[in-house]
Amino acid sequence: MSQTEHHRTQPTSPPSRPFWTLRRRLLTIVSGVVLATLVVIAASVLYIIFQNEQQSWQERQADETGQAAELVAQFIRRNLDTLFLISLVERANLESQPELANDLLQQNPDLLEIIRLDENGRVLASGYQDLSLLANLFTLKQAVWFKASKAGQTYLSVVQLSSDSEPYIIMSIPAPDGGVVAARLQLNVLKNVVTNLHFGQTGRAYVVSSEGVIVAHEEPEVVLAATTLAGRPEMEALLHAPNRAWAGSYQNFKGDAVIGVTALVKGTDWIIITEVFQSEVTAASQTASLLLAGGLFVFGGLLILILGRFLGQLVLQPMDQIRTGAERIGRGDLAYRIKLDRQDELGQVAAAFNQMADELRGIYDNLDNQIVQRTQRLEATASLGEQLIPLLNLDELLNYLVTQIQARFGYYHAHVYLLDQAKEMLVVAAGTGQPGAEMKAKGHSIPLKAPISLVARAARNGRIVNVDNVREAKDWLPNPLLPATLSEMAVPIISEGQVVGVLDVQQNRIAGMDEGDASLLRTLANQVAAGMRNARQFEQVQNALAEAQAIQAKFLEQTWDKSRLSRFTAAQAEVSLTKTMAGQGTTSALVPVLTAPIELHRKTIGQLELEDSNPQRVWSEDELALINAVVDQVAQTADNLRLFEEIRARASREQLIGHISDRLRRAPDMETLLKTGVEEIFRVLGPARTFVQLGSAEELAPQPEPVQSSPEPGAAPPGFTATNGHGDRQL
Repeated sequence: MSQTEHHRTQPTSPPSRPFWTLRRRLLTIVSGVVLATLVVIAASVLYIIFQNEQQSWQERQADETGQAAELVAQFIRRNLDTLFLISLVERANLESQPELANDLLQQNPDLLEIIRLDENGRVLASGYQDLSLLANLFTLKQAVWFKASKAGQTYLSVVQLSSDSEPYIIMSIPAPDGGVVAARLQLNVLKNVVTNLHFGQTGRAYVVSSEGVIVAHEEPEVVLAATTLAGRPEMEALLHAPNRAWAGSYQNFKGDAVIGVTALVKGTDWIIITEVFQSEVTAASQTASLLLAGGLFVFGGLLILILGRFLGQLVLQPMDQIRTGAERIGRGDLAYRIKLDRQDELGQVAAAFNQMADELRGIYDNLDNQIVQRTQRLEATASLGEQLIPLLNLDELLNYLVTQIQARFGYYHAHVYLLDQAKEMLVVAAGTGQPGAEMKAKGHSIPLKAPISLVARAARNGRIVNVDNVREAKDWLPNPLLPATLSEMAVPIISEGQVVGVLDVQQNRIAGMDEGDASLLRTLANQVAAGMRNARQFEQVQNALAEAQAIQAKFLEQTWDKSRLSRFTAAQAEVSLTKTMAGQGTTSALVPVLTAPIELHRKTIGQLELEDSNPQRVWSEDELALINAVVDQVAQTADNLRLFEEIRARASREQLIGHISDRLRRAPDMETLLKTGVEEIFRVLGPARTFVQLGSAEELAPQPEPVQSSPEPGAAPPGFTATNGHGDRQL
């Protein structure tokens, strides 16, 4: 019994049912869809309620804010009118009627002090209810409010405190005659405005300046502490809003979540802010959300129960039948059939399971053979890879590869193409059988850009090309030497990211190769690429080694040339020792001779001969080792002496050249230069005659000797000539 049959007949326990069964998942999905739908509906309703609620509160706040801003503006205008009135009174009247300032204070209780100044800061008139703070200032001309109004501006100061901790602000305006009118205003009116402004249960209001300082608040300690909103998000937002009109949700300076609405106080840079707690604004929507959530929960529960029962009868029960049948078929009961007489999708699934059980019978019968074949292929691939590794000759490697591929895996034909040096042609490097040998002998090749060639396409794309039926492929290039080819697979050989060749395998049946063959051939192609790299590197190393050895031998031969270094090679030494043997007169004429060549870098440069008077002398291993060591030292020392002689000769030559060059550089004129050169050459080389002549090419060309004429006395030939002492010198 095969392993597959044994596994198929083994009884297996039914798998444990997971928690998330199909029934639970379907119910979960249906419940999720229903709940999601209800949540969307509820959210839409709540959003509408919330928006209406927000809009209603914002409109209410906007009305309250506008009214509060108008009240504050009236307060500011009333006091500005008082200041303007006193600015119109002429200086003479003010000096004659100083009680006018006090009369105005009596008519306007908002003013704590009023003062009229000329353009130089001199007090023309003043009055006060509590203290005379402004009139008693020693630096009136340096006061901020005086400078601002002197420049023609209406000035409102930040909140300040009197000696009894009462808050006030300073207001000043320019007078028509160039002077200034200023007053101290008490903030009780502003406090009353913001305190009496209520809407809802938590609605409150306060006034801030453009710098963010709170001017008026229902809590006096907030004003007294000079609380500021500078840098807070709501302050930055309202400062960038048109006309300082802004509305939004935020946490105020007390940390309460509120909805705020702002408005600009006309005639000033003050801003009034109204706030209400978000919890009060959303109270109605929260109540509505609770009621709506309860109703939707009840409705959703009923709907899920109804849908769950419907799904159970329509889908879940048939699915249980299919699951039971699938489990039995999975445990090896291929005779079991799912009985589900339906024409819908579930019936089709049941029929597919029954058909699968029939097909599994055939698959199990053929599975053992496939496993054995795949195992054999893997073993053969591993074995072939191990045999390819030690092959360092490229031709031997490729021939062995294609031969083993055909023999071990039963392919119709296999051959290898390699790219030429120009990377333009794919040339057959090895092939199986007579067709492969003939193609290699003829140098069969395919252009890399050939439009009709599976091999060229694989090389260009760098991907495996597999054609189940080559007779139907448009780019298949038939080969007359391989008439039985019906399917073909071309596998690119890639080395270091570049395609260097193609492994082409052919079969004599349609669809003769599959993904298993592709994986097998890809592995072999990678092994071939590695082997090619090793072979080429080995060849390069061998060539480099041979070239280095040849260069070294040539150099050594030139160095120890007997014609150039005769004084070394002709040198010899001989030592003769006389030895008298017991019982004999003189040594025998027949003596053993030991000859040892003297080699330097495998080049013989001499010979060592040893003679012994004892005919029976046998040289021991230690003696031979000693002789070899002496011979090696003689060779090395001789080469060192040669190098020393060459260096000494070169140094002497360089010294001589330097001496001559120094004398030539010191020559004052051309005659002395040439004379010095001739003398030095004669001194060093000792020739019979040294002659130097200067002139053009025509003048220096050999001329025929005249027959009869002779030069006139005192005449000189063309050019300039100098000779050594053995010749003549002419100028």
